[in-house]
Amino acid sequence: MKQDAAEIFVEKIVGYYEPRTAIRTFDKEGCFSGYTYVTDSARLYANNEAFMHMWKNTDRENICTFDYSFVPEKNAKYKATTTQVSVPNGKRRLTITGWQPVEQLSCEFKLVQIGADGSETAVQTRGYRLTNDNQCSKLVPRKDATVTK
Repeated sequence: MKQDAAEIFVEKIVGYYEPRTAIRTFDKEGCFSGYTYVTDSARLYANNEAFMHMWKNTDRENICTFDYSFVPEKNAKYKATTTQVSVPNGKRRLTITGWQPVEQLSCEFKLVQIGADGSETAVQTRGYRLTNDNQCSKLVPRKDATVTK
């Protein structure tokens, strides 16, 4: 029996600072068992919650991570992207050219559904975190970011 499916497209990996995406996998008891890495696109089971993990190096010292889930619709196409954002943090540092503002690097995450005409519609996602248990790590919803658009 053929399972209904959807497709997700992710940003392509070009260099060290480009994002990486993975589908989290679980065993029969619901314990985390590993990742299936996505390099360009992947098929997801439709009408079943898909658990995704995306991370991006913002520089040599910082990494943005996004753990989210969503329920793909049958035959739908989705695109996951990140954008790097620089925000002044009020501090300054001395450089060869003088005092310069210090910026905090962070990332913004976006998941959209791609329509037949190429239009993009924001998709509701649920944030979560993985418990740190040696026997059986499970997902729990994040309290600070449970639904984003």
